[in-house]
Amino acid sequence: MSIRLNKALRELNIGLQTAVEFLEKRKDLGEVKAEPSFKLSDQQYKALNDAFSQDKEVRDQAEKLITKKAKDKKRAPEQKDHRAESLLESSNQQQYKPLGKIDLDSIGKGKSVESAAKKSEAPKHETAAVSHAPVKDAHRNEPKHDQRSTHGSHQKQEMKQENQQKSQQPKMNDFKGQKNAAQGNKNVEAQQQNAEQKAADNSQPSSVFTLKSEKKYTSNEPKVLGKIDLSSLNQSTRPKKKSKEERRKEREEKLAQQHNDRKKRVRINKERVDINAEAKNNSADGNGQNKGNNGGNNKKNRNKNRNNNNNNNNNNNTSTTKKPAATVPQAPSDPKGTTPVSQHGQLSVKNGQLVDKSGKGYQLRGMSTHGLTWFPEFVNESAFKTLRDDWNTNVVRLAMYVDEWGNGQCYMGNKSGSLELLEKGVDICIKLDMYVIIDWHVLNPGDPSKYTNEAKSFFETVSKRYAKYPNVIYEICNEPNGGASWSGNIKPYAEKIIPVIRKNAPNSVIIVGTPTWSQEIDKPLSDPLNYKNVMYAFHFYAATHAGLRSNVENCVAQGLPVFVSEFGTCDASGGGANDFNETQKWLSYFDKQGISYCNWSICNKDETCSVLRPGTSANGNWSESNLTENGKWMRNWLKKH
Repeated sequence: MSIRLNKALRELNIGLQTAVEFLEKRKDLGEVKAEPSFKLSDQQYKALNDAFSQDKEVRDQAEKLITKKAKDKKRAPEQKDHRAESLLESSNQQQYKPLGKIDLDSIGKGKSVESAAKKSEAPKHETAAVSHAPVKDAHRNEPKHDQRSTHGSHQKQEMKQENQQKSQQPKMNDFKGQKNAAQGNKNVEAQQQNAEQKAADNSQPSSVFTLKSEKKYTSNEPKVLGKIDLSSLNQSTRPKKKSKEERRKEREEKLAQQHNDRKKRVRINKERVDINAEAKNNSADGNGQNKGNNGGNNKKNRNKNRNNNNNNNNNNNTSTTKKPAATVPQAPSDPKGTTPVSQHGQLSVKNGQLVDKSGKGYQLRGMSTHGLTWFPEFVNESAFKTLRDDWNTNVVRLAMYVDEWGNGQCYMGNKSGSLELLEKGVDICIKLDMYVIIDWHVLNPGDPSKYTNEAKSFFETVSKRYAKYPNVIYEICNEPNGGASWSGNIKPYAEKIIPVIRKNAPNSVIIVGTPTWSQEIDKPLSDPLNYKNVMYAFHFYAATHAGLRSNVENCVAQGLPVFVSEFGTCDASGGGANDFNETQKWLSYFDKQGISYCNWSICNKDETCSVLRPGTSANGNWSESNLTENGKWMRNWLKKH
């Protein structure tokens, strides 16, 4: 009888390719095609059956197992409910005992719990009367992975009972080392049937389980003595919400504390220029000779940090009495008729106030250059004349850096070129009948006494050159910093430089910087310099130093001669946003008290504090479009106040 190939494949549990390859090797059996519908001859079928009968037996056994497994699955809901419980009860190992609910209020009362365990122990063993020996054998022969399925079945049983009874969720302890018998073991199946019967008769509700070994620790469980109110705890430890005024004062104090450690802005980032060439360009009409390098007179001994506690009572600079009200004249509005110096002459200091030749209070208001040697193009007559005539200023501050990065563009790197450029600026101001501040711009090093000898040589030269001109004011150290103290560093330095200037210009006004970038204006109050016509520098930047105003007001009230030789409308970095509101508060106070001030800076550098936009020509006659926001505001303020 012939049979189709696909039917033979199913019976023998082999693949098409396997059968075809086998028959092709048996050429004596005839031709075979690799088609499922191909009809096999009786010889071909018999040959396949003889060769692959074992595969058929394997298939038959597999079918039986599959059938048995399907039957087991039908019984599974009944088996899984009590399998783990029966194993626990029939085992000699420690078992879980129902004790009832956990009463949290009675934690620590170990005796009552222990007695309950003893009462329930005996009847539990009575209901678990099964043969132990078969279970032990099955336990030894079972695979380890069956533990997970047993544990899961037990958990499902507990969850099902919990939902049915709506009782408190029991706490499950991990029972280690328990194993289930393998599926198909007859002894285990019998044990499970006995467990099912016992569970049906047992009316005990779902309960909490505990190991026997755990009972002895119940007396040591934690005792609840009370509860912690986290909300009240947070209220007691949380800082009180600060008012707006308290937060403002805190910011000001923090800023004041940081001043000692803070490095002031780096102002210079322009390419190096030929200052020698710039100094010769656009030179003013001859006002003096003797231009040259006086750096050769340097001495090795600089006498750093020498304390000088001169307590001479003949101090003509300061007074402990309140300063009289200032009489502040308006800056000249008609430069053709009344230029500043011609009208007010030699300035001096009287009762803590700057006064003119007639003894009347006089206020200088103007602009400070940036570093001369970085922006030498702005040292020209047209620019300064624009400041005088259009901006209504009466003073220009010439900032000559002493020693900064790019040393070749500072005085210490090019003394002759720096001096020549500075003198060019002074000569222009003299020609325009304006006041001018020669600024020995100490920023680096922070201690001005480091270059005491160089300062002596410099001021000897310029004071001798401009001895007869009332236009010139000398600022001998811009912004001491880096821990330089008043009594330890700055005052001793000033006491060496002032006599050098006084020898040539006995009546000139001299400005001395104060500690921490000229912000600690109060330091000279208790230890002033014993010289006439000396004033003390104060510098501020409106967006940073609002908290310093009260200190300045106190110094002015005590008669300290204050000169604001540098200020900015932005923050102390020279950048950030302008704070014109704070700037107005500062300048209004200064105008009321007759305190002189200079704004930083007249240049076209790309930073907030510059008054000219980048790319703007240095040759004056600037339109509104050439000015930065700071430039517009300052020009408007100087013209209207």
